Amino acid sequence: MEPKDKDAGQYSGWWLLGIAALGACALAVAYWAGWSPSGPDENAAAKLGQMGDFFGGMLNPLVSALTLFVAIRVWRFQEKELQATQKALDEQAKTAEQQRQEQRFFDLLNIYQRTVDSISHARTQTHRGSIETVVSHGKFALTEYLSDSKDNNYSGYKWREY
Repeated sequence: MEPKDKDAGQYSGWWLLGIAALGACALAVAYWAGWSPSGPDENAAAKLGQMGDFFGGMLNPLVSALTLFVAIRVWRFQEKELQATQKALDEQAKTAEQQRQEQRFFDLLNIYQRTVDSISHARTQTHRGSIETVVSHGKFALTEYLSDSKDNNYSGYKWREY
């Protein structure tokens, strides 16, 4: 069972070290229980060599098996992390594409707004005997232009100018 807390999973490998230490202690007890030196012996160095060979022969397969077990767990963990990373990257790419599309839309709206704002229409108007030129801009200019073309019976002549 995998730990759900990241901090709890960080220390889950300590039990493997405990197994190796317990195995080494058990082998040491088993060796010393069968080996009781009765004082100084000229074969003490040979016996210590045999003890080293015994420990090496017994602990190396255990440590190798534990190492293989840890390597497999690390590989599985990395595989899960790689899948999670790939999923996050896919979501990020999808979000980035959506943002690019929205940005294109708003850029087009900006171009539309600038185009509408650049429209101007000038017309002359008489007010109490004086003639003045009234200039309108934006959507209002287009409305004025269409109103002038209907009022003056241009029947679409001004549209060809633009």
